[in-house]
Amino acid sequence: MLFLLLMAAEPLSLSLTCTGLATAQVAVASTSVVASDNQGGLASTQGVTSAPITVSLTTGFEIEGGSARIFLPAEMRPEFSRGKDGWFPVDNLSIDDRTIRGTVKLNFMRTTAIEIDRNTGVLTTKHGYTADCTPIDRTKRKF
Repeated sequence: MLFLLLMAAEPLSLSLTCTGLATAQVAVASTSVVASDNQGGLASTQGVTSAPITVSLTTGFEIEGGSARIFLPAEMRPEFSRGKDGWFPVDNLSIDDRTIRGTVKLNFMRTTAIEIDRNTGVLTTKHGYTADCTPIDRTKRKF
């Protein structure tokens, strides 16, 4: 007699640290102008010039029990965001043999899509961040 044993696949448990480059806007110059008219009235204006710079950033990604979350450093978060201590839930999570995909709602106006290639370890976002991910073994201490 032949018995067929079907076992349910265990939920994926995964912790990653991902390091990559991102472009951020920073203030590079500030100007101020004061003008007066013949009657003694004054008018003033101020302006800030910003420019893009490339910065190295480290993100984190975790899957546990069928749900996922991603850590975004301050440079990648909008001023008003829904992330708790930098961690954001990953919605619409999709996992197959080649990719891990999902969406991250940063705030009421901004959502980004993420994809992690399980063969190369490369994480990409819809907003242009690309990072190389390395698994973390949470059962062992590094030092």
